[in-house]
Amino acid sequence: MTSQQVHICQSCGSENTRKFGSEIGLHFAGMRGLERPIVFVFPEVAVCLNCGHAEFSVPETELSVLESNTPVENAATVMSAGSVSNEHSEPRLEVKPFGAAADETITPKNRTKRRR
Repeated sequence: MTSQQVHICQSCGSENTRKFGSEIGLHFAGMRGLERPIVFVFPEVAVCLNCGHAEFSVPETELSVLESNTPVENAATVMSAGSVSNEHSEPRLEVKPFGAAADETITPKNRTKRRR
């Protein structure tokens, strides 16, 4: 017998769920959303294999970026490289944690390492 906790789907009540690693970019909707930071999170996601419902939690640091619309230290965010128009928007910059060293790019290998 394993000590794994059974996760029950909040949508359909099924116990047929599985947890997966993920990389998710959260952004604000509409053209004005392009002027706000895109916030990257790397949560474990519980997915119901019956109905497809998925659940995850946003870490506190990234949650504060979503609340304030301002990058904070140790949060992986991307800002637009220039002003936004309906005809053309500048390409996105490289994904780096705010306040990180210039050579510290977020990659799958270092995305979960702790920063001091």
